[in-house]
Amino acid sequence: MTAPAGDRALAGDHAPAGDRALAGDRAPAGTSTRFLLLVAAVLASSVSVYSWVYLAVPAKARLFQTVMTACFGAEESRLDRPVVTTADFTDRLVPAAGRLMRCTHPLYLDQAAWIGVGVGLVFLLAALLYLLHPWWIARSRGLLPLDGPDSVQLIADLDRLPAQVGLARPPRWLLDPRAATAGGQAFGLPWRPAVVLDAGLIMRYGTDPDAVRAVVRHELAHLGNRDVARTYFSIALWRAFVLVGLLPFTALLIHPALFYTPLHWSADRFAGHGLEIAYQVSAVAALTVVVYLTRNAILRIRELHADARAGTVASGAALRTVIAAMPEPAGAWRRLTSRVGTHPSPAARLAAIDSPDRLLRTGVWEMIGVGFTTALAALNASLLAASVTPNAVLGLTLSGLPAGVLAAGVLAAAMWRTAVADPDRPPRTAAWLIPPVALAVGYAAALPLTLLSATTSGSALDRPGLLIGLALLIIGGAALAAWTQSAARRGLRTTRRGRAQAVVVTASVALGAPLFALWHSFLQGGLIVAVLPGGIPEPGGDIGWFATLSQITGTQYLPLLYVIENPLVSVAVIGLWAVPALLRPHRAAQPGDLRGADTATTGATVGGSATGAGPAADEPAFGTALRVGAAAGLAVVIFGIAAAFTAKAILPAPVRATPPITADMPPFFGLVFLNTYWAVAVAAAAIAATVVAARSHAARPALGALATTVVAVMASIGLIATYTVTRCIQLAGGTGRCTPPVFSAAELAGFVHTQLARGLAVAIPAVLLGALIGRRLRRPRPARAASRPVLVTIALLTAVLLAAAVVVVPHNIEYWDPVDSEQTAMTAQSCLVGDWTETSDVLDLDMADFGKVRFTGSGTRQTFHADGTITIDYAQATPLRATSAGHLLEITVQGGATGSYQVNESTITYHDWTPRGTVVLRVDGTVRRTTDLASADTPEKYRCTADTLLLHGTDYQVELARARR
Repeated sequence: MTAPAGDRALAGDHAPAGDRALAGDRAPAGTSTRFLLLVAAVLASSVSVYSWVYLAVPAKARLFQTVMTACFGAEESRLDRPVVTTADFTDRLVPAAGRLMRCTHPLYLDQAAWIGVGVGLVFLLAALLYLLHPWWIARSRGLLPLDGPDSVQLIADLDRLPAQVGLARPPRWLLDPRAATAGGQAFGLPWRPAVVLDAGLIMRYGTDPDAVRAVVRHELAHLGNRDVARTYFSIALWRAFVLVGLLPFTALLIHPALFYTPLHWSADRFAGHGLEIAYQVSAVAALTVVVYLTRNAILRIRELHADARAGTVASGAALRTVIAAMPEPAGAWRRLTSRVGTHPSPAARLAAIDSPDRLLRTGVWEMIGVGFTTALAALNASLLAASVTPNAVLGLTLSGLPAGVLAAGVLAAAMWRTAVADPDRPPRTAAWLIPPVALAVGYAAALPLTLLSATTSGSALDRPGLLIGLALLIIGGAALAAWTQSAARRGLRTTRRGRAQAVVVTASVALGAPLFALWHSFLQGGLIVAVLPGGIPEPGGDIGWFATLSQITGTQYLPLLYVIENPLVSVAVIGLWAVPALLRPHRAAQPGDLRGADTATTGATVGGSATGAGPAADEPAFGTALRVGAAAGLAVVIFGIAAAFTAKAILPAPVRATPPITADMPPFFGLVFLNTYWAVAVAAAAIAATVVAARSHAARPALGALATTVVAVMASIGLIATYTVTRCIQLAGGTGRCTPPVFSAAELAGFVHTQLARGLAVAIPAVLLGALIGRRLRRPRPARAASRPVLVTIALLTAVLLAAAVVVVPHNIEYWDPVDSEQTAMTAQSCLVGDWTETSDVLDLDMADFGKVRFTGSGTRQTFHADGTITIDYAQATPLRATSAGHLLEITVQGGATGSYQVNESTITYHDWTPRGTVVLRVDGTVRRTTDLASADTPEKYRCTADTLLLHGTDYQVELARARR
């Protein structure tokens, strides 16, 4: 192995520990972030390369073509139809996608195993090369231990330098006897670091010891920054990728029939595939460039961080002198390589020493690279999601979760670093808006290079809703960045900044990662714009304004439903206001006057800036948020009660009557009433967030989220009062008893989390609007620090929401793993097939002259056939008997019937009945009425076991025992 370019001249990374006022205040930066990006880029590139290698194997290619044709052909009719309702999505599209993924599961599992072996070889070789790098450097350069009587004074001087850069003990000192240059190099494994000094540097010690110390101090800064391991593993990873990734692809590019006719090359396989091959080559070339440039960025940024760290010591001027003596790159090409190569220019290194806070700023190109790399990793992994889970939505979401962690983590780190760079200056709009825009640009730029696009001629670019999806990514990313900026500036005023950094970054990732994963899932599924309007209610649904109300309030945004059913998001929302509440600034750490408060832009307004003096000037108004949220929640409850009286006054009774619930019924009054209630609650949450943001001066994103949370809780609990009133006034019928409804804990928790997710969505624009209003209308007054009752209330609210999140987990799991209705029907039909004999038949009938009478009987024979037909035979049935007012009533059924049946979960539906027989009613043995046996098409509920069957409807219940299958 050779050393990293420029490493023998001087070296470095990570945030300087001695860096003036910045020690301990940073999130992951420097080589840490870029190393993660390099790993992601190699993973994404390797997946692409080995996928193409997989399809070049004859047997694998035939298997792939056969399976994909059969599986997609079987589900094509179900997948091609657009989604029109939520039920259509859950009952038709999700099961069809699930069957498709189960069908292709063995294929993708085989392909994933193949790719996994290839990727494993890349990282295994990289690990081996990394472990061998100290041996290779020492062997190839003939390094010798720096010892002997002539080196005693030098070694003693060198041993004093590590403490100056924060190292506990000195490394091994080595000598390169063949290097005439005056440089050094830090290398080695973490448990055995070493620094090699060139012979020319040793010779310079006698004439310019300060320069020698500066060079050595720079190399020691590498060890202090802990960048050596990342550096040499990055170099090893690049080389391993070239050896076992690019070389096989290149061989197949030159000889496409390598696995078909290895000893015979022909140009025939290129015929008709020129554009496809060119596209694939371009994609792999671009991916290779990304990996290469990411590696270079690691080597380049480590130098700047090491310079910044080494330049903070008392003799840092010597390092400036050494670097200033280096020649600047001459010519356009050399200037370009200094920007994208392995070593920065002397001017950039001097700037890092003079202004180390520049290293804390995240550049636009860096964020574009983050979006590009995370997109490649997530998009390529999504094609193999079937090997993880048979559920389409869950598989796509899981494939995007690691990328979401990386993207959200880098964004959060960038916001923390921006706050650290100038904690007293309010953030401008560009600080929290440009990084998300750059992320979206990088994501879009990666689409043509994904595995899907490269194999389907760029079809990913044609997907509807892409622009809307990218806009949503920008909005969500900007909101997350603004919150992180706000929380970071508060955390920097605490006494334990390291812990505050970890809490803020973790909370940001906990919210951003699952939301990114969901966004990625629905963007790739083509459902990012799936807005499903509400239906028209019946009966009486033709009332114009009522029908319009039903359609508007019943509108559903499909991705939001999965946000609601994701407990991770609900728990993370708590952190939006709980984390800033826990980060209580130390009084001595609060500035009396923050620079730039009078010139703060909209960005400062959103993030929150101090506008007055004293400790209270930058304290978030948590009490105000609680009070405003409570007032808005109470207003929602009052509206619900008023709406009940209004609806009774203006809507006819048939419209308000609640019909029996069936699977295919249209929206009824109770559902429209509830949807309207929630729509008003969403509007109240938006108003509350706007008011809080307008009245506050700090941590506006957190306060807006807190206000919407309080609205969600109060509106959910307020349903009890609202429904109690509807019962009292008999709004939808009933007895008029003023008894509160009985909601289960799961139902109440579901209400809270539904409203919490919706409130979060409207809080984003509401906080921005409120900040603008507050800035233009008046200067906000200083807020006092949160009192103990306010903190206790926040703690109780946190506990309630966490408990609610736990309660709804079982329902969340069911939502994420929806029942395959066709598969359920097949299983249920298998249970039903066979002969059954009634052991008990209980029937309630309203009889003229007798009122409601309960009949009992048994003996009817029912046979469910495997072909979906049913036969009923009354030959062995006993009469249905009942007594009323001293009279014996008997119903005798003779004959039988045939028909067809269909099973949907727990319901049997009958059709095409052909009855043959009569029904005779006797009272005290005297025939009162005789009628023909009629059809019975009413659906009925059932529960089936191996030997028993229970059928029931609104006025009957039948128990049957299996006679035979």
